[in-house]
Amino acid sequence: MTLDGIHSRMQTRKVCHSYWGAGHEPCPYLIRGTEEQNLAQYVLIESRDPFEYADTNYMYSTAGDLAARGNDVLLYLIQNGVFCARRDVANNPLASLRQNAPSVRVEVDDFSLRERGIGSNSLVDGINISNVDNLVDLLVQEGNKIVWH
Repeated sequence: MTLDGIHSRMQTRKVCHSYWGAGHEPCPYLIRGTEEQNLAQYVLIESRDPFEYADTNYMYSTAGDLAARGNDVLLYLIQNGVFCARRDVANNPLASLRQNAPSVRVEVDDFSLRERGIGSNSLVDGINISNVDNLVDLLVQEGNKIVWH
């Protein structure tokens, strides 16, 4: 099956898992298309620590690119992805995203924060604390395009 066939089947289910790895351009199926698609709602879910895996920078750059094209973008941090939600962390991709693409909404999983000993008072400004129940609601909401990394 071709890449076009895979993506068309995934888009039918309103899910697009786009892992291309570090150093690759953002998935063209996420950022090109009709005018209607340019006003899409994206939920990008990052579960990996950007200080352990360099390929997570792809998710932050994709969030910024999608927002720059007028899309409604939510970045949801869960599991080890919450490590970059801490304030005053050097070379933090989340702080850079917040500065360069302020329209991207960011939510972090409360359980993941507690399990890693990260307090709500130590988070980057503008981040909302959420929970898995809200994430499930986002996953099943019609019209949302989901990318989980």
